[in-house]
Amino acid sequence: MDYDFPSSDGILISGKRGRIFAHYYLPGGPYPKPVVVVCHGIPGNERLFDFSVFFREHGFCTVNFHYSGSWGSDGNYSVAHCFEDTGSVIEYVRRNENGWFDTDNIFVVGHSLGGLMAAYAISSLPEVKGGAILAPYNVLADSAPILSGTGKGYLSDLFSSDTEDFWLKGFKKEELIADIRREPERYDLVTYAKGLSEKPVFLATCMRDTVCIKEKHGGKLAGAIKECREDAPLVYREYDTDHCFNTLRNEVKKDITDHLLGNLL
Repeated sequence: MDYDFPSSDGILISGKRGRIFAHYYLPGGPYPKPVVVVCHGIPGNERLFDFSVFFREHGFCTVNFHYSGSWGSDGNYSVAHCFEDTGSVIEYVRRNENGWFDTDNIFVVGHSLGGLMAAYAISSLPEVKGGAILAPYNVLADSAPILSGTGKGYLSDLFSSDTEDFWLKGFKKEELIADIRREPERYDLVTYAKGLSEKPVFLATCMRDTVCIKEKHGGKLAGAIKECREDAPLVYREYDTDHCFNTLRNEVKKDITDHLLGNLL
């Protein structure tokens, strides 16, 4: 590989259930460079690859990855496994076996369910310096229909399609229900508010979002962070677009990148 030029490739990262399929984008030497770990949602149709390329164009290495049981990664899929997989990928970055990554500048960017993973990683892992939480999905806030077996919601809709057999290997409703009942706070965005209030976070909600409605998801998290610390280093934006930023992607990419660049150590 010629490290003087930008590059990208697939990579396999060791996880608790085998291989995690990931993809890196490198901006070209000299190294090390600051790094962004990108967490996608469920089932992962939106994977923010264009965001990763944009980050690379502004000097960041990026690592996108797929949770266990999704898009070629080993093992079975569960939301509980997503937390573990996120930790495994960040540990891979921290080890920095190729010398690519500036481990003083590790950021996490997550969208939808990946926003919950980013909230966990930023708030809980000391090696993560900050990041961006985009249209985050509060699993607990949307769990009532699946816990009761009645009503409609995003989670219950997933189990009424072929998702659990096709995109998400081994994804079982009964296991998800058991996980949420055993550790409800783990699946609640608000749980991570205190930790997030201590680090630079860019938080975005979308006013036309029908999956992660502001009041239950991102807006609720923003309020909880401010309750923990009024002067929290939080940038909170509300965009007049849908869940995947389809009409404002370039604006959102630039805003996130400006935030990351402004918080390099």
